[in-house]
Amino acid sequence: MDGITYFKDPVPSGLRATPIEFLQSVSGPTVIDITGIDESRTLVISTLIHGNEPSGIIALHKWLLEGHKPATNLRLIISSIKAALLEPVFSHRFMPDEEDLNRCFDKQGDKAEYARARLIKAVILEAKPVAVIDLHNTSGSGPAFAVVTEECGDRRILASFFCPRMIMTGLLIGSLMEIDAGCPILTIECGGSEDFEAHHMAYRGICDITKSSNPLSQGGRFKPVEVLHHPMRVELVDGTSLSYTRERDTTVAVNLSRDIEICNKGLVIADTPLGWVKSGTLDAFRVLDEAGYNVATSILKLDEQQLKTTQNMHIFMATTRSDIALADCLFYVVPC
Repeated sequence: MDGITYFKDPVPSGLRATPIEFLQSVSGPTVIDITGIDESRTLVISTLIHGNEPSGIIALHKWLLEGHKPATNLRLIISSIKAALLEPVFSHRFMPDEEDLNRCFDKQGDKAEYARARLIKAVILEAKPVAVIDLHNTSGSGPAFAVVTEECGDRRILASFFCPRMIMTGLLIGSLMEIDAGCPILTIECGGSEDFEAHHMAYRGICDITKSSNPLSQGGRFKPVEVLHHPMRVELVDGTSLSYTRERDTTVAVNLSRDIEICNKGLVIADTPLGWVKSGTLDAFRVLDEAGYNVATSILKLDEQQLKTTQNMHIFMATTRSDIALADCLFYVVPC
């Protein structure tokens, strides 16, 4: 297909020495096809949908250099190379003049990122895969988890190659995970982009799943996989100012704790302080459930302008990067 760089069964000695050097050697979205022992099945692994989420490409580059022979055919898709290489490397989610690619898989139009999303979808459909694994990093430091739009046994099995927890969501945001490819699609959030364990987890998962002749039935090291249902996005309304500090910052509308990423790592109990709100109201917050209702007051409360949780919950994707938090969301929650 036009607009895609293809490699077929690349020889390890012909690959560049580092992931960044490899990305610099290609001009745009790239597909690498690896012939497997069983050529009747194909597994697709996608990475770098977001340019600031490097665990997938770091892990795949290491796996390629080692010259593994997968049990089935393997199609690797590397998407946002230009954003990944924008200085400083692996720090830009997408190009400054573009939209988030992982919000564009349901959009029509002439924008470059819409066309790229259609191209990636076409490359996936062309492969007729048995499964698609889309590798990401969480916005902040935290443990790995899988995300799916349907809870089926085969998705739990696929998740078990990578991590012990899976989130089933009904929130539709235009992500790759939502396309109809005629097979299970999983997002794997590997952990924080600067966490070595996230890169290693992605590598271990790739090694395990590519050794499986039938990844839909054989499963990986994590069994059983815990499933959490119905996450909600905690967002700020447009125009809200935000900061992350250790002490209260009264110059902004919402001031969250610099240590909020700790909430990604375990159960967050009721009355946990998260930060401060200048106005003394929750008007700046939007917490949409799967029916589209704002349920902010069921999740958050104010105690003399201090922002606290109303109940026990799991928090995911909390970050201290205000640019990501404002452009996407503050974090996801699953009430207990």
